[in-house]
Parts: sequence; structure tokens; C-alpha cells
Amino acid sequence: MFVFAPLSSEQIQRVQEFERTEGIRLLALKEVQVEPELLPADKLMALNDLEKSLGVCLLAVR
Repeated sequence: MFVFAPLSSEQIQRVQEFERTEGIRLLALKEVQVEPELLPADKLMALNDLEKSLGVCLLAVR
């Protein structure tokens, strides 16, 4: 799984300069080691309701 990478101010500037120079948009991601959490049906339904109310995708991990 990948999450947004924490970048220093200098790293952000370098990425932004590359974006301007090349005319493309970039996302800086970092790999994290997680396993999916197996949820019982009731918790899965509650998670699905929360996703709908927030308008986002949530992943249960351990």
C-alpha cells in the first residue's frame, strides 16, 4: 500500500520545479507495510456507512 510521502520544503520545491519543467503533475508516495483487516459483517456495514457519509474510501488494516 502507498500513502502520501512526507516531503521537506526542499523536496517539495524540487518536485514542483520538475512538474513545471516537464508539464506534468506528480504525486509523491511512500510504501507502507500493512495487512488488510478482516471485518465481521456488522463492522463492514458500519465502515461502509461511514465511507458513504464522508465520501471517501476507507481501508481497515492491521
